[in-house]
Order: sequence, then structure tokens, then C-alpha cells
Amino acid sequence: MMCGIEDLGSQLDVGVITDELRAVGRAKELQQMKDFGVYMPVERSTLKGEKVIKTRWVENLKSPGEARCRFVAKDIAYFRRDDVYAATPSNLAKRLIECFAAKLHYPTMVADVSVAFLHAPAGARTIYVEPPDEFFWEVDRPIGSMVWKLHKQLYGCRDAQRAWQEHLVTKMLELDFIRLKTNPTMFYSADRQVLLDVH
Repeated sequence: MMCGIEDLGSQLDVGVITDELRAVGRAKELQQMKDFGVYMPVERSTLKGEKVIKTRWVENLKSPGEARCRFVAKDIAYFRRDDVYAATPSNLAKRLIECFAAKLHYPTMVADVSVAFLHAPAGARTIYVEPPDEFFWEVDRPIGSMVWKLHKQLYGCRDAQRAWQEHLVTKMLELDFIRLKTNPTMFYSADRQVLLDVH
């Protein structure tokens, strides 16, 4: 998960993000957001005193021919709360998995959930964000005339990490995994003989 939001494109030595790669990357991100039902467009004029969170694109060059573009909310700077962070995996968790795998001669694997936060529901807090210019071009409306009401989490929302973790816990429990009490990022399934550490 992202620890901080920054433009990583300038830090990579594999090249420069061309306009064409940027357009393809942004279109892919916007399509994923549509596919996951992340937002609902709302007329700005209907909002009465609601805060609208600013947004931006975070882009990096994934490979010489592919730009990864993430549309992120700038929610982190708005307020401080301690109840929005997700559990962090411990070094013990890594050692447990390595010992478990070595003892039982199991392979270890690493996996990534694509657009993880877009799976998690927005939660109890109503969140409005500024849409990207590309949205207005697509719907042929003046820029700034609409906002997005989020139905799913967006990278950069303060609640995103916790919401993703709660969503994942729900799914793991539905699959009959047991969440370890001593290590909340670890799950075990005796039937499958699988020990997972998720972060």
C-alpha cells in the first residue's frame, strides 16, 4: 500500500512518460473506476456546505512501454485521526510464514491485488471529490460543474487503508480463514493448509 503520495515518474531511470502513455494510463484508471462503481457524478450546485476533496494524478513509469496512473484524493492533509490506519504486518509474521513453509515443505508466494482500494466500500462518511478533467471531456460538461460522490475508496482517502483491510477480513472469513488474534494481518485455513500475511 502507498505510504505517501508523490510523483515517482521522475525518479525512474527507464524513461519519460510520454503524452501517449499518460493518456492510456489515465484511461485505464478511469475505466477501472467505472467498472468498480467507485463514484456517482453529482451536480456541484446541489451540495450545501459539503466539503469537496481535491484530487490529483500520481503517475510513474511501470516499464518503458507502460505508465501507471492513479487518481488520488488529497484527503490526508485535511484532518488528523488515529482510528483510520490499518494494522501493519510485523517481522514476526514473516518469520512465522517462513518457518511454516520450511517445516511443511510448502512454497511461498507473493501476490498483489490490483487496484486494492477500489474494492473497499466508502464507509459511513460521505466523501465528495473533484473529478479529473478527463471526466468532463467525456460527459461534455464544463470543468468544475460536477463532483463525484464516492461509493468505493479512492487512493489518498484517510479511510482507505482501514476500509480495504476490513473488506479483506470479511472476504477471508467468508472463505473460512481464521484471523490470528496475535497478528491481525495473518490468516490461516486448516482445510487449505494456507497461512497468509496480508498488507
